[in-house]
Amino acid sequence: MAFWSGRPEAEERHHDESVRRRIREGYPFADHYGAGEDRAPRSAAGITGARVWRHSATADALHRAFGTRHVLGIPFPGAGPHVSGFMVHRPGGDFSPHDVRYAARVQPLLKAATNHRSLLNALREAAGADRGREANRSLAAPLTPRELNVLHLLATGLSADSMARRLGISPRTVHKHLHALYRKLGAADRLGAVLRAQRAGLLEGDPGAS
Repeated sequence: MAFWSGRPEAEERHHDESVRRRIREGYPFADHYGAGEDRAPRSAAGITGARVWRHSATADALHRAFGTRHVLGIPFPGAGPHVSGFMVHRPGGDFSPHDVRYAARVQPLLKAATNHRSLLNALREAAGADRGREANRSLAAPLTPRELNVLHLLATGLSADSMARRLGISPRTVHKHLHALYRKLGAADRLGAVLRAQRAGLLEGDPGAS
């Protein structure tokens, strides 16, 4: 489950393991949709009951992490034990019957768009993986798999502490990988490393392209 917020100062809270675990374990959607073939959109409060949801630890964690209080589950149509879809968050009151009906109308569109995006990503990754392997082999000192992981996180702008949590390693180890990246790419800082990696074909987006 990926968390995102437009507030930079909230990034650290979103990756707090206790909050993430409480949110993952407390959503009622898995039990509700996994128990049968019902794929109609439902709000968390509609499934558990408004009072139960309002006083749940999960609702409290969501409010502290995102500033929202209610969640609408929009599962993709289809049978089977694996259920995927979207969860829409909002502050204030619960989703109205009109909101739920609208969500039901856009379910097929959301599924089609997601399938299309997955196909495009698979094609892009297949092509990018081949180019990335060739680019990495062309370096005087190729990057290790862990260094490549750190490089891709570095390109997203994450701090060393955030990268450490994402990779399950210590910040000190992240800094060791960063120093190795700078040395192998001939860069003095993170921006230089990203730019040189792009020019080398290790990352998407060649800054020298017109």
